[in-house]
Amino acid sequence: MIRLLPPAMSREALLVSLCARTSLDPGCEGRIRQLAQGATDWACVAEIAKWHGVAPLVYRNLTRVCRDRVLPIVLDDLKQYYQASAMLGHSLAKDLALLCQSFAVRGIPAVPFKGLTLAQTAYGDIAARECGDIDMIVHREDLPRARLVLEREGYECATDDAAKASDPDDAFNLYIKRARGVTVDLQWVMADGSFSFRLDRPQFWQRLRTVAISGTEVKALAPEDLLLVLCVHGAKHVFEQLKWIGDLGELLRRHPNFDWAYFERTAKEWSCWRMALVGLTLARTLWGASLPGRIERAIMDDGEVPALARRMPKTLLSDPSYGLGEGEREVFFFATKDSRWHQWRHGLALSRDRSPSLAVDHPWLPAWRRLQGVHRAIDPMRDMLKRMIPSATIRQRITQWLLPAS
Repeated sequence: MIRLLPPAMSREALLVSLCARTSLDPGCEGRIRQLAQGATDWACVAEIAKWHGVAPLVYRNLTRVCRDRVLPIVLDDLKQYYQASAMLGHSLAKDLALLCQSFAVRGIPAVPFKGLTLAQTAYGDIAARECGDIDMIVHREDLPRARLVLEREGYECATDDAAKASDPDDAFNLYIKRARGVTVDLQWVMADGSFSFRLDRPQFWQRLRTVAISGTEVKALAPEDLLLVLCVHGAKHVFEQLKWIGDLGELLRRHPNFDWAYFERTAKEWSCWRMALVGLTLARTLWGASLPGRIERAIMDDGEVPALARRMPKTLLSDPSYGLGEGEREVFFFATKDSRWHQWRHGLALSRDRSPSLAVDHPWLPAWRRLQGVHRAIDPMRDMLKRMIPSATIRQRITQWLLPAS
């Protein structure tokens, strides 16, 4: 088994990461007790647990392992937070069951992912993971009908006009039932700027499973497909929150007969293999997730993947300036492209758009430094092109031809 070094985290962050899981081995419990005996800022522990979406598990494990060491006021605060989160989860379960039934009656394929079905599939308990809304995958062509279903059920569109104008492909379809404060997000794609990953893939629909949510059977992604989606979703946010890593670790723990051959083949086919490797590295180092030798060798042979993982989650690091967060997402997207060709297409698109991220040095990433050099060489050509070709339309076409989109 290879040794992957975990990120350098603060005392409180390490304590949270150890407590944020459903199962603790004796070594983990001993480490928690050891950390709890020192000069721990318990208010900071609670704050970190809440921000990273892992407060329910942190409360459970602190209560069980070292209750006598935690400030009572902090433990009471976490208890109230845990109870409120559990109540919300059970309330959402009722709304989810009704929605799934409404879509099924009207013949609209829709599958919930993340949230409640993730909590049940990966944690085995919807109270163990915070759930704030309902995410549903639908086919792009079914969006109009799906919207009508939500409107009939009392939901209103919550996507503002500015977001709609900037999103001609309807990537965001956010609806809210104000009477109950329930939010539903219809998704056929995960998208954010230069990032895009389709969710309405035929493979997902062909492999759906059934899970029980508060006594109601609902459709859910197969574990292998769910893990891939979670890796991509975490990568979209540069794994800034601990819960996105915990989801990976818990899912793998509960599904020991995981089909790794299918997972690897699919991730490579969909050009998200290196993103997946980063997620798996984090699950291995922070959760102790068991990975097959083939995956571990792929991580170590890559070289850059362990280096990327050690910089996340940024807000848990002893030195946050060392980390990568959502503010550095373009660097992360560039670094995790599956091939040098796609990496440089993405890099040239950043240069074309004069991305502010190109002004920040990342000496640990040689390819990024080379891209900066190319950008510094070609950027002055824009002014020269402007003097030579007055037409903005022609200049734009030339620039797009020379520096294509990623």
